[in-house]
Amino acid sequence: MFISRIICKLKIKRKPYTPERAYRTSVRPLAVFFVAGGIFLFFGSLSLPITMPIPFIKTESINRIIMALTSLILILIGTGLFFKSKVAWYGLFLYIAGGTLFISAGFILFPSDQTDLLCSIMPIILDTSIGIGIYFATKLVFVNKDGKS
Repeated sequence: MFISRIICKLKIKRKPYTPERAYRTSVRPLAVFFVAGGIFLFFGSLSLPITMPIPFIKTESINRIIMALTSLILILIGTGLFFKSKVAWYGLFLYIAGGTLFISAGFILFPSDQTDLLCSIMPIILDTSIGIGIYFATKLVFVNKDGKS
């Protein structure tokens, strides 16, 4: 409320949130972070020790392979988002949903201590809210002019 009063007094004109502006401010930075995260995860999976393994996979080499494949998926999603690919946009939400369900199922099915219940609930809450926020921030770029995605 206070900021809107200052904007009204200064007579700052707000720019409309157009698809091109949504692409510049929401999708492109998200794509860059996905590619950078994928690159760091790839090199990390090759060299760093596995301190937090994937919940129900016990072999360290399989953990490294899964992390490397996940990093390649991140790079593909980030590259697709950078070039406005609707397939990459849907892949982003499948990645968020799949990761949430995989981690939560791992902590529920194979608990090791009392904090695993919290570790299984928090990704559902956090990833769902993050996914909804990303959807509404990037929706303008990937929805057709007739309103259908």
